[in-house]
Amino acid sequence: MEHCNPDFKKAYIAATEKLVQFGKISEFPIQISGLLKAHSDIQLHSFAWAEQHGVARSMFQSESAELQELCGRYAIYYDETKPETHNRFSIAHEWGHYDLKHDFDRARHDEAYYKKTEAEANLFAAQLLMPEQVIDELKKRGNIITAPFIQRTFCVSEQAAEVRMRTLKSFPSFLRSHEEQKYDDILIDFIFKKWLNANFPHRVEFDFEAEYTKQAERERWLAEGY
Repeated sequence: MEHCNPDFKKAYIAATEKLVQFGKISEFPIQISGLLKAHSDIQLHSFAWAEQHGVARSMFQSESAELQELCGRYAIYYDETKPETHNRFSIAHEWGHYDLKHDFDRARHDEAYYKKTEAEANLFAAQLLMPEQVIDELKKRGNIITAPFIQRTFCVSEQAAEVRMRTLKSFPSFLRSHEEQKYDDILIDFIFKKWLNANFPHRVEFDFEAEYTKQAERERWLAEGY
């Protein structure tokens, strides 16, 4: 029987490589629909569009988004009535299924494999929309990382932010492999640098001890007539 534990490393690297491939991303939230159209052959349609073309909403198994294949071509259909934060994650999740080459026929009949693919697609979407490297850099810049902070910063749903927070606590960044750290510098120093500096500039820490020493020196100069 095939090993069915999620391959989180594979999903993490795949999402990170996507961020690098996109090149000139300069801000959050990640505009997933535009990137999907620009960097893949996947078509993107709403459930309303599907209804207009003769496919009822009830035909979709998911209430959020669904990846479908027809004659070798893929499309992601999503529920346009859901909040944008919800749809952004749902579309990224389905893109993860496509990019990780998950077998949907098998997933329909193999519960263990289905759970594996769902976990991998969730990790792919989370890393794509809330990159761990950026979160680590925000922490280095003096920000307190909480689920509400992640939700506000990356414009994701409350649920997505809470799950991301739990995952980061369970698997701290220092445990990542060398391969998973490969693009850290590129993401921070080039791709997201402008956004980081504009929204979360490095804080200048006030050194009270140094300032006290300088003030004492100034007072001495004044007392001695300089």
